[in-house]
Amino acid sequence: MTLDPRSHVLEAVDGALKLSAPFLAADPARLPGQLTGRLVGTADPGIDRFLGEIRNRAPRPWLCPLTASLARAGGPLERVLVGQSEWVLALAVTPDGRHVVSGSEDHTLRVWDLATGRLEHTLTGHHARVSAVAVTPDGARVVSSSADNTVRVWDLVSGRLERTLEGHTDWVRSLALTPDGSRVVSGGGDADQTVRVWDLTSGRLERTLSGHSRRVEAVAVTPDGARIVSSSYDGTVRVWDLDTGKLERTHENHGTAVAVTPDGARMASISGRGILVWDLASGMVERTLEGSTGFVLAMAITADGSRIVSADERIVRVWDLASGGLERTIEGHASAVRAVAVTPDGTRIVSGSDDGSVRVWDLARGKSEPKPDGHTGRVWAVVVTPDGRRIVSGGDGYQDCTVRVRDLASGRIERTFAGGNGRVSVLAVTPDGSRVVSGGMDGRVRVWDLATGRLERTIEGHRAYGGVRALAVTPDGSRVVSGGMDGALRVWDLASGNLELAIEAHAGGVLAVATTSDGRWVVSGGADQLVRVWDAENGRLERTFEGHDTIVQALAVTPDGRRVISGDGGVGYKNFTVRVWSTQTGRPECTLEGHTGSVNALAVTPDGRRIISGGDDGTVSVWDLGSGQKVASWITDPGVMVSASCTVHTDARLFVYGDEIGGIHVLLLLE
Repeated sequence: MTLDPRSHVLEAVDGALKLSAPFLAADPARLPGQLTGRLVGTADPGIDRFLGEIRNRAPRPWLCPLTASLARAGGPLERVLVGQSEWVLALAVTPDGRHVVSGSEDHTLRVWDLATGRLEHTLTGHHARVSAVAVTPDGARVVSSSADNTVRVWDLVSGRLERTLEGHTDWVRSLALTPDGSRVVSGGGDADQTVRVWDLTSGRLERTLSGHSRRVEAVAVTPDGARIVSSSYDGTVRVWDLDTGKLERTHENHGTAVAVTPDGARMASISGRGILVWDLASGMVERTLEGSTGFVLAMAITADGSRIVSADERIVRVWDLASGGLERTIEGHASAVRAVAVTPDGTRIVSGSDDGSVRVWDLARGKSEPKPDGHTGRVWAVVVTPDGRRIVSGGDGYQDCTVRVRDLASGRIERTFAGGNGRVSVLAVTPDGSRVVSGGMDGRVRVWDLATGRLERTIEGHRAYGGVRALAVTPDGSRVVSGGMDGALRVWDLASGNLELAIEAHAGGVLAVATTSDGRWVVSGGADQLVRVWDAENGRLERTFEGHDTIVQALAVTPDGRRVISGDGGVGYKNFTVRVWSTQTGRPECTLEGHTGSVNALAVTPDGRRIISGGDDGTVSVWDLGSGQKVASWITDPGVMVSASCTVHTDARLFVYGDEIGGIHVLLLLE
């Protein structure tokens, strides 16, 4: 397809390529998926033709996204910088606006070219998380602080460590530089509680300011270089004379972070879900910026002093400082945003997150496009009706405790059920497609009429703590099998809600359950690292599969009932596997390796040939059951976990998955 250089299609493709650049640098074979995932669903004939050519020419096998599954091109997101392996806790932009410096939980600092996204330096030397970074006014040096109790000074051009400032007795949580770049001001942790002033050139400690009774979470220096402002978890903000170290003023009931406007007239502090704007001279609150849906974790003031940029949970917000009004909301990170910075010209916001990415946003492009009909929290469960026409999904109870039914072809929401008082952990649909069964964190199983959305009954039996974590409907549609964090496996009559069978199945909790197609066996996976097979009629233990090294939290059974597929997960573990077992012999047949995060979801295609697995590493993988080889894979945006997945009964090529940020996506396997 030949594109006119003035074409809007070319502009869209260029934007998609910029967003895709770091991922293509790691693996050029991801080009078809990256472009399609960012451009599909635009309803533009030119882009549709372009994507059609990609689809026709892409190497096979390929998991082709049929829905918008990556950050869209054309929105406020300009670039994604990937490289930090853990949370991004600190950010700074150089005075010339050309570079971004990030500090991470992974003990490193990274220096990026803002225009190209290229990683220029990785600065290593800290022995613990990097909590704050700053750049000297001349752009020559980077200063960082860390949980290793040190402040370090680096040459920005070469990346060389120049000196280490030692003296704090606890984690150095905050940093600021004087306007002339001659001094460093640092704030210590709970075991230290001091503010310290250092000569940057010599590294000499000039003075120690004592008075806070908790950790010093933030420090700032007024633009005239005369005062230090420090904010602490003791609920106070203190103003100090920088030259003498004298405490001038204490403001009570402040938040845990502080910034000073460029004219030195005001300061802003974080207070829970709001931001307070104070007159610095009088200490009086002028206004409160309210509207954040979560606790505010970071903020910055633009160089012209007109706006405050804040981060709460996954959202970046831009506020008018004079009026206190919310100007725009920017969404895109998959996890909490812990650091924000603004370029000196005020045109771009840089944000860093628990998802390990740094993102660059065009401030002028305004509000992010909302996810179409998405859950507002994590999708914990997803299932497709037996006729292949509808997707049923369950949301996170902290933000969205709903069950949603959508048309698979169009993605349109048909109806929404209130899922109870806690997150909807698991879902199942009866074989005739007439009912949806949900299990929640409140320990209840609910049965809904799919056509009307009417709640038919609520079944109680599991403890509320941890709730119902596993659910299946027997092939004849007569019974529901549920598993809970109480370790129990329970079989209920679907029509009456009566308990038919109770099994103490797994110590620590039942995390997954499935039934064989003939209804003879129930298979369960648990926190005790075991997979067990039970007689569905009398509850007798038939077989135990041992081999997982961590909890078993995903299960599937092949249509012929000859194999059980199990996936493991957990915190602080790295080698996650999918295992295939023979139901006849109890022996393992093969182990599928490759996931670097917990395996949250498993399914088997209707023809029994392939396994689909999804995990915290953001991948959906398709495996050949016969050979154990990976056929194809799909990778989400950084930090976006695949939290649930399923197959489509009527088409073995279609896969549906739900993600960490509330999206529902459809993939097509092209061979």
